[in-house]
Order: sequence, then C-alpha cells, then structure tokens
Amino acid sequence: MGFWELKMMLRTGNNSKKRAFTLLELLLVIVIIAVLMGLAIPRISKTIANTSFKSFINKACLFLDYASTRSTLKNIILEVRFDLKQKNILLRKQQEKEEIISQLQIPQDISIDIGKETVIFYPDGTSEEFKIIISDNQGRKVEISSSGFDGKIKRDE
Repeated sequence: MGFWELKMMLRTGNNSKKRAFTLLELLLVIVIIAVLMGLAIPRISKTIANTSFKSFINKACLFLDYASTRSTLKNIILEVRFDLKQKNILLRKQQEKEEIISQLQIPQDISIDIGKETVIFYPDGTSEEFKIIISDNQGRKVEISSSGFDGKIKRDE
C-alpha cells in the first residue's frame, strides 16, 4: 500500500458502516416542516387577498382616469357603465351603446356600491359627480369619488 492510499484511508475513515438518518429523525423533520407550513400558509393567502384587492382598486382608478383623459383628448362624451350583474365596468361613447372602448372585469370576491349605473365624462374635463364604494369579503372598503367640477378622481381608504 502506497503513502497516498494510506493517507486517503485515514482521511475518509474507511468505515464499513454507512451513515443514514433514522426514522425518528426523518419524522421530526417532517413535523417541523408541517408546523412551519401551517404558520406560513394563512399569512401568504391573506397577503395575496390584500394584494388582489389593492390591485383592483388601482385598476378601477386608472380606468376612470383613462375615461376622463380619453374624453378630453378625443373631444367626445364617454360613459362608464357599471354592470354589476355581469361583474363588468364598461367604457363606451354615450351615443353608441354597442361599441365598447374598454372594459374592466370585477373579481368575484369584490362588491361595488354605486348610486347610479353610469358616470358621464365630458370633453371639457368634467364629469358627473359620483361616489363608488368598493368592498371585499374581508370587510375592507375604499371610496372612489369625483366632485364632477374638476373631473379629478379621489380615493379614500
């Protein structure tokens, strides 16, 4: 046996016993992982629901801003219609009810409370006065409104 072979045997320990995890150690690791998952999953799902709600609020505000801006730029009267039965928000020209310019889908877990079905945006940058209350099944509410005079969309959380 050469010097290098002897050195390798001493370094690796040439044991005939193989090291392995016992069943108890594996079960302990599985229990720890299960406990961590049990703690993490509710927080993750709550974070996803919160992000979904905030995302829809942002989309709704952008949709209304888009309607106001497009009305001014194209010099046309636009109508935003809230179709709560079909869970849609539709943007179209006031005279042409068939042609939809844009639409926004309302998620199933979100409800909208609005006094009237449509909001009109005028070419001079104004709009009809409106107040929309958007809520979800976790009790969160956001109010989107406009005084109509300046056409600015306000959001109160």
